[in-house]
Amino acid sequence: AVDAGRFIAAADQLQAMVQAQKLRAMQRYRTAAADDEWAQDELAMRRNVSLSRSGQDLALAEALCERLPRTLAALSAGVLDESKARRLAHIAGPLSLAQCADFEARIYPKIFDKTPSQVARLARTAVIQVDPDGAETRARLATRCRKVERHPAEDGMAWLHAFAPAERVQAAYSRIDTLARGLGADDARSMDERRADVLFDLILGTRQRSVVTHVYVTLTAETLLGLDNLPGTLRGYGPLPAERIRELAFDLKSVWSGVLVDDGGYPKKIAENRYRFSGRLAEYIRLRDGTCTYPACTRPADKADIDHIIPYPRGQTTADNAATECRRHHRLKTHTAWAVHRTRDGTITWRSPNGRAYAREPDPLIEPEPPPF
Repeated sequence: AVDAGRFIAAADQLQAMVQAQKLRAMQRYRTAAADDEWAQDELAMRRNVSLSRSGQDLALAEALCERLPRTLAALSAGVLDESKARRLAHIAGPLSLAQCADFEARIYPKIFDKTPSQVARLARTAVIQVDPDGAETRARLATRCRKVERHPAEDGMAWLHAFAPAERVQAAYSRIDTLARGLGADDARSMDERRADVLFDLILGTRQRSVVTHVYVTLTAETLLGLDNLPGTLRGYGPLPAERIRELAFDLKSVWSGVLVDDGGYPKKIAENRYRFSGRLAEYIRLRDGTCTYPACTRPADKADIDHIIPYPRGQTTADNAATECRRHHRLKTHTAWAVHRTRDGTITWRSPNGRAYAREPDPLIEPEPPPF
C-alpha cells in the first residue's frame, strides 16, 4: 500500500518545483512585454485569474528571479513551498539588491524545517539586522497607518479588524484573554466566544472589571544602552527595531529582569528540585522555549503549560526536563503514544506512534551577528 503521508509530501515537493518553473516563465513573459501596458491584463485573461492576482504573481516572479535567487533555487528543489516564497518576497521587499543577498545568507538553510509563521519571524529578524536604519524608519511610518476596519461576513456576522503597533495589540489581546479565562469553568461558552464577548463588553462599556496585563520584550544590554541596534523581541509577536524596543524598555511601568546568555545567544540553565516549577524557573523556561515546543505549533509560551518531559518523580523538576506545551499538545503527549525527548543541545524531538520523528531546534534568545566573511 502507498504511504499516504509520503505521497502527500512528494506531491507538495512536485507542486513547488512546477511553481518555480511557472514563475521563471512569468518572468520571461514580463521581460518580453516590459513596454506593453496591457500585458498584465492579457495574462490575467489567459489564466482566468483576477488582474490583481496576475500582478501579484508577476511581482513574485520578478522578486525571486532578480532579487532572491536562493529562494527561487529552494522552490525549484522542492524544499520550500510557494506560500513561504511569497512571504519571503514580501518581507524582503524594502531591501536593496545587496541587502537581499545578506538577507538570504542569514535565513538559509535554517528555514527549511520551519512553519510559515516561524519562517516569517526569522525573515523579519533578518530584515532588521540587514537594514536597521530602514527598519526604524519603516516602523515610525507604519504607526501612521493604524486603523480599524469592518467587513461583512455570512450568516448575520461581520469582522472587526484593527491595525496598530504590535505591543499595543499584544497588551490588548492579553487583557481580553485574561478576562475571558477568568469567567470560570462553569461558563458554557467556548474560549473564542468568551473573548469575542469580552472585547465588545469592553468597547461598549458594559464591563468594569480591572485586570493587569503584561507585555514581555527581550533585548541585549548593549541595545538597551544604545551601543548597538540589534533587534529585540516582543513575546508573542517577534522582532522589533531597536528604537521601538528601547521605548518599551524605558516606559515608566517597565520592570527589568536580567538573564545570562551564552555566546550563541541561548539562556543559561537554572534548576530546582520539587514537583511544581517555581515562578523564577517557569519564567526562564517560557523565555527559553518561546512557544509550544510541538514543532508545528506557535502558540506563545506564556499561554502554554510547563510539562515534565520525563514524568515526576522519575524525572526531576529542571529546565532540561521541561518543555512548554499548549493544552492540546500537552494532552497529545500525556494521553497518546507520542513520545518527547530533549537532547543536550536543547533540541526537542516528538516521535509519532508510527515512528516518524519531528525535531524542533532551540532558537537563540538573542540572534547573534554572523561571523565576518
